[in-house]
Amino acid sequence: MKFSGVYWLAIQDIGGFTNLSEELAKRGKKGTEELRQIVGKFFQEAESKILNLRGRIFKLAGDAYYAILPACINIKEIEILGNDLLNLKSLKKYNLRTRFIAVQGKVEAEWIPLSEGYNDLLIRGQTIYDLDLLEEKTPAGKIAVFGSNKSKTFRMPEFPSTKKIIHYSAAHRPLYIAFLEIPQDFTLVHKITDFFLTYKENIKLMKWIPFKNKFKALVIAGFPESTGREAQICLETFFRLKKDFENSEFRMGICSGVVFAGGVRTKRFQEFAILGDRVNVAARLCAAASSNDVYISEEVQKSLIGKFNFADIGVIKLKGKEEKIRVYKPQEKVLDIFSPQLFAHPFVGREKEIGMALNLAKNRKGFCIIGDAGVGKSRMLYEIKKRRFQKNIIEIGLPPVSPPLHFLKETFKHFPEGDFPELKNYFEGSIQLPAIRVVKLLNDLFKTKNNLTIFAEDIHWIDEASLFLLKELTTLPFQLIASSRPGGENIVDNLKLEKIYLKNLSPSSLKILFEMIHGAQPDKKLLDFLIKHSEGNPFYFEQILIDLQEKNFIKNVGNRFSISEDTRSLPFSIHSILLSRYESLPPEVKKPTEIAACIGFEFSPETVKKALNVPCVNFELTCTKGIVIKIGPLYQFKHALFREAILNSILEIKRRAYERKIAQVFIKEDRTAFEIAYHLTEGGDAYQALPYWSATFDELYSRGFHNEITNIIQRLNGYDDENIKKISSFINALYLIKMSDYYDAEKILLQLKKI
Repeated sequence: MKFSGVYWLAIQDIGGFTNLSEELAKRGKKGTEELRQIVGKFFQEAESKILNLRGRIFKLAGDAYYAILPACINIKEIEILGNDLLNLKSLKKYNLRTRFIAVQGKVEAEWIPLSEGYNDLLIRGQTIYDLDLLEEKTPAGKIAVFGSNKSKTFRMPEFPSTKKIIHYSAAHRPLYIAFLEIPQDFTLVHKITDFFLTYKENIKLMKWIPFKNKFKALVIAGFPESTGREAQICLETFFRLKKDFENSEFRMGICSGVVFAGGVRTKRFQEFAILGDRVNVAARLCAAASSNDVYISEEVQKSLIGKFNFADIGVIKLKGKEEKIRVYKPQEKVLDIFSPQLFAHPFVGREKEIGMALNLAKNRKGFCIIGDAGVGKSRMLYEIKKRRFQKNIIEIGLPPVSPPLHFLKETFKHFPEGDFPELKNYFEGSIQLPAIRVVKLLNDLFKTKNNLTIFAEDIHWIDEASLFLLKELTTLPFQLIASSRPGGENIVDNLKLEKIYLKNLSPSSLKILFEMIHGAQPDKKLLDFLIKHSEGNPFYFEQILIDLQEKNFIKNVGNRFSISEDTRSLPFSIHSILLSRYESLPPEVKKPTEIAACIGFEFSPETVKKALNVPCVNFELTCTKGIVIKIGPLYQFKHALFREAILNSILEIKRRAYERKIAQVFIKEDRTAFEIAYHLTEGGDAYQALPYWSATFDELYSRGFHNEITNIIQRLNGYDDENIKKISSFINALYLIKMSDYYDAEKILLQLKKI
């Protein structure tokens, strides 16, 4: 939809609003809520004044907004409007100084359909150019009006109906912000808008902003959820646009940081606002960039080391910023060997083992991949899932240390609700069943479901209760495919699984792996170094290679890669290397990662945020370094060895404090009694843990998991803390009472009384 004609265009710029947003961000949720109310109140007041003259607010642009009014309004009325807007109550309350500029003239405009039913009004022409020019020259606290009283035009453009677009609550959150500048060409605007609407990456075009004789697109990445690849996505998007529209002129600026993001909705206007200093920095970087180039801030550059080459532009002063900042220009992309994804590297040297596994999978035989930590067991399971030929296979993935109830829920949710409603009610807690009855029901169910495959990782960590359940189920017609370290071979034998052993890669396979990653050969010295220190272990090989790259010990000379002459400062053990890579993280990133390690192999960023009592946490850099990866809404450590190295580095007193914070978050989130009890116990708070262990016992006993109760008693008795040992004795006494063994229970309770 298009329109043109003579109108008043106005802009009100609020000085100090960015600083207010930054200050309120430090106050957490209370500050965010206060800012939301300030923004809402301001726009309600401003809109009421503008509506009195039949005008409309139509766009937010950082700390400013644009409005359009009928051309027939005389200059005096516009000046009165400007003065009223400068003296709004919401501005005076927070000592915010503003300026108001209005220009009358001919405009040409189009409605640009963006995502989620929102239409963006975009204007071009001499009038918008004059408006922006006049705004630059007008000081805070002043108004500037340029026009005449000759026009008698009353008309206003028709504003299309817009769906309610504010799906996300206001919050201070970490985002990647980019501004893309293009020529004032509506056809190009529509093409680029369509590009973003169909682009499969987690990046959104939020609005188009007119500026003099250019158009600027505000683009964000990492919303509503972060994937850990936002910096890379922003750059790849820019280079993709340059390629797809090679005859057009582009420039872009990218930075990252915490901004206020939330919906602004008044009587006639709604838009998703993004406010904060980082928005201004991104706009200034875009303005500073050369034609067909992209400028990025230092924090973005750091997260992209190893993925792109960079030209250091130096420390420059950006318009409107007091402090100078260092700016980089990304150049060609390098081969991405530091992908945060779990299985990004070539799969080599496993032809025999994958052939055996696929043959067993085809014949529906259970088997286990056995090998040392880092040898590639998880990668083998991934390849089996990807390459298997059978169709209509139901696959269930079980994480390490999966308690029986979780296992049963994961299993049952793949079947129709009509299959044994008893099980459905059991999982929802509305009925109680003994475990043996559950196994019998599953037995009957599985007899008609012979296309089920269960993938169980790291069964060397399996607890006795879960092992008992799996053993009971192995006679049923489903296939179990597992992985284990060598220490779990006795478990594999108990489950009657075939064994496939994974050994370390041969030197020739490591050489091929290097060539496939880098696209070039290593020289003999580099290859010998990698073989010696990795001992052929693929994960060790990968981490040593990344460590060398991050410390600039690898150089590309001609068509070969070589290693620095002096490697004496390098750590050589795998745990030292993992710890070295972790220690290179900045302090603000290390602390959330330590909390995450205490939570478990898999964790929610929301839990980490609550444990630290901060408005947001960002694992993007940790993802970029390949320490953690994002799986849906959760994160997990890329390898158990990373988590082990981090846990071992945390001082005992510090770890206990973390564990207690996690427990308090779990209590507020109404998590299971077992999860709360576990973290309180790890935090050394036996007194507070006792009622949660008691509740855990009650639930397990009611569901018939006697082996699990025995596990808990043994686990608690294994602690050095005497108070936790007392909890073990107390739970044991409760169990004996339930089993009618009153004599032994009384002895335990009397002993506890003496202590």
